[in-house]
This record gives sequence, C-alpha cells and structure tokens, in this order.
Amino acid sequence: MKSTATPPETKPSNEWADIVEKTRSGVALIYSTTCESGSTGTGFLIDDDLVVTAAHVVEGSTQIHMTLGEKLVPAWVMGIDPKADIALLKTGRSVDGHQFELNVDPLRIADKVAAVGFPVLDHDDPNRSISGFKFTEGSISGLNQTVSIGSIDTNTAIQTDAAINSGNSGGPLLNDAGDVVGMAFAVKRGNGMENPSVEGTGFAVPSLSLKPAVDEWIKKGNLRPLSTCDDSEAPDRFVLAPDISSDHHQALDLAQIFTAHGTLINSGNYEHALSYFTESMQERMGGTEAWSEGLASSYWAYFDLYDVEQTDAGHEANVELWTVQDPQDAPKGTEQWCSVWDNKYQITSDGTALAIDSVKINQSPVECDEDMLRDQLGEEQAGFIRDFADLNYGGY
Repeated sequence: MKSTATPPETKPSNEWADIVEKTRSGVALIYSTTCESGSTGTGFLIDDDLVVTAAHVVEGSTQIHMTLGEKLVPAWVMGIDPKADIALLKTGRSVDGHQFELNVDPLRIADKVAAVGFPVLDHDDPNRSISGFKFTEGSISGLNQTVSIGSIDTNTAIQTDAAINSGNSGGPLLNDAGDVVGMAFAVKRGNGMENPSVEGTGFAVPSLSLKPAVDEWIKKGNLRPLSTCDDSEAPDRFVLAPDISSDHHQALDLAQIFTAHGTLINSGNYEHALSYFTESMQERMGGTEAWSEGLASSYWAYFDLYDVEQTDAGHEANVELWTVQDPQDAPKGTEQWCSVWDNKYQITSDGTALAIDSVKINQSPVECDEDMLRDQLGEEQAGFIRDFADLNYGGY
C-alpha cells in the first residue's frame, strides 16, 4: 500500500515583519542643530544620496547629520516647503540602504498602513532620549484633512490611527507593499494639535503631494544655505563631515558625541558645546568664556573615529580631527589655516549620558591644504571652505 507523507505545516508569514526587515536600512535618524539647541526626526532614502523628511525637522538648522544603519553622514537641504512641511536632503556621501518608492495611487479609508521611525518618548529628558527604531500599525481613517500648526497649513493630509510620536516626523507611512504612501508630520492630542506630543491621531503628507515637490527640487539640483548664528562666521553650507573607521560596538554612540560637540562649536553655541564635557573638565577649562576664547575663528571640518578602547573609566577614543581657523588662532608655533590633529579623548558616563573628560594630543598637528581637503571631503565641501578662507583669511 502506497503511503502519502503529510506535508509539514508552514508558519504563516508576518507580512509587516518582512516589510520592516526589507526596508529598515533606508530609514534615517536625523539630527538637526540650531543656534539654540538641537532636535531629532526621521527621514527616508529615495536615492543613494537623497532623503525626504519633514520641513519642521530641519528648518533653521545650522548643521544636519543623520544615521543610516551604522553610518553617520552630514547633509544639506536641497528643497524645503514649510507650509506643506516637506524637505529634501542631500547627504555628504552616497549611502547604502533601501530606497523607497513614492506610491501615488489613490488611497482608501480603511487601507492598512504602518509608521516607522525614531520617536522621542520622554520630553522631560534634556537629552531627548531616542527610544530606537519603532513600528506601529494602523489604517487610514481620513483623507484630505485640514491641518494648521505653526507654518503648516494643508487640506490634503492623511489621517491615521497608527501611533505617531514626536521624532517620527519625516518618517514614511507605508502600505502593505512597503511603498511610501505618506510622510508623518503631526499628531493630535486632546482638543488641539501639538508637536511634539504623545500617541494619538496622526497625520501624514500624502505621496501625491510629496512627489511633485521632490521631483522639482531634484531637477533644480540646488543646495540651500544653512542658517547661521550671530556669534559664528562659519560658511552657510559648511557641515562637519564625520567618519567611523573603528569597528567597536559603541563607536557610533561615541561619534555622535563628537558630531554634536563639533557642530555646536561651528555654530558658535559654546555654552552648549561645553556641556558635552564632564563637570570636572568644565571646571578645568575655566567655564564657557575662558574655554571659548580663540575659538571664534575655529571650525571642525572632518573627523575620523579610528580606534576605541574600553577602560576602567569608560572609553578611550582616538580621533583624527581636521580644523580650519584664522592663522592667528592656529596651533601654537604655527600659522596653519588648516590643521590635522591626532587626539585621544577619555569618554566617561554618569549613568545617563556620555561626556568628554579629557583630551590628549597624540602628536603635533600637521598642516593640510586644499588638495587634501578635496580628497577628504569632496569638491563641493572643499569649495565651501575655500570660499570661506578667501573671504575671511585672505586665501589659503
């Protein structure tokens, strides 16, 4: 008698989990620095150097950086529409990651959707702690909704019950094929509209509005000037370029400390920059006024976190740092307008945040020139620095 084997049961596929696994590498955590403070948001990759986000995430930024996977990259604004709350960013270098498609097919109420991004959950936390990548599922509960918040004024918004929090702003609203049908930008709480806020009725800009704006900005191909601060003469397209050669598991966290510290120096926000030192180091530096003396013409152009070692006190981080400055503020005994430093930083934690506790110069800084900057930063960024040096230092 012929026997028939019973086929093994197959576990049903979790479609949303499959979509997140496929697309997560293209969701960016965006860091925006302004003259007064900093904030975070979400964005999504549509090309190897283009990221869509919400205008309010980057409006007024003096510096923009983002993480995609384990990469930390600088970015500039290619286009921005505060009224529609749409912005397009260009990264300082090409990045790997899933490239999303903007789906402009008609939407229906009750269509299933999901929001992904990096929400901020504790607004009392002065460091605006990031909870990490999050996924929430829901459906479209309304179309062509009117939303007015600050400069935002639209009557085409998607309404969804997928939970959206501050920090999700600029993140993709996905359909069950993994395409972008909208971009999260606001959340309703109680009787009013607030951002940031807690979970509630969320709103998104439809892809039907995103696509023509993005296509137009790509066609023009222009970079918009970044905001500048009263105390800073940094060029308006000057963005610190970070790099991470170390494969230490905490290298990205440490690099974010140097990125924030350097961008605050570049924007002239020395008091906030000093806050990235431990209290004992702040005392050793003599406070903001004494520490910042001579920094007015000094800017961080590039750094590479090339080695990290665990110590009893925390971490030792070896960093190659490139700075540009007026020759009169150059490293002692030199007239360098561009310097390459090799520094060792001691990083400690007070249990809630990482901070710089000491800096040791491994070797005397060497001078860099325009060709070195071009090789390291690319023609565009080197050009910004060249124009700045010509204007302020009388050339190289």
